[in-house]
Amino acid sequence: MTDLLDATSHLPWGLHDATLVGMEVDFEKAMCRLRVVVMLDERQTTGRLGEVVVSGLSHFACEPIDDIRVDAGLMGLPTIDVGRFGDKFREPEFVASADASSWSNWIFLSASNSFIYMVAKSAAYRDVSSELLELKPGVIFPGESI
Repeated sequence: MTDLLDATSHLPWGLHDATLVGMEVDFEKAMCRLRVVVMLDERQTTGRLGEVVVSGLSHFACEPIDDIRVDAGLMGLPTIDVGRFGDKFREPEFVASADASSWSNWIFLSASNSFIYMVAKSAAYRDVSSELLELKPGVIFPGESI
């Protein structure tokens, strides 16, 4: 079973702080396609457009968007983080009842302050383009000024 973390473990940051550009869910084909800009360097100034294809999708749920962020005009392309359920993050009931041969992951969307939950059989990452993208990091590192 290759989950979202395993499929992107070869990337310097995995899907941590990646930008979710688009998402397509095809319930008929039981698949989900995530288009992301992944970070490639320590200072998060270089990225590349990639795609994660999730197959064998059996469960998919999105939490509602945080209305406060919408009203404040803070919505935009979200940076994401991805993880597995564990002691600190309890899985929803439908995830707990999923097939034992499947994996379950959560995706946190920063722009909407919400989560996506999915249960599937496999995930695979590929670069969509070899072009490197120049990014503006959203962090300040020690020794840097604002």
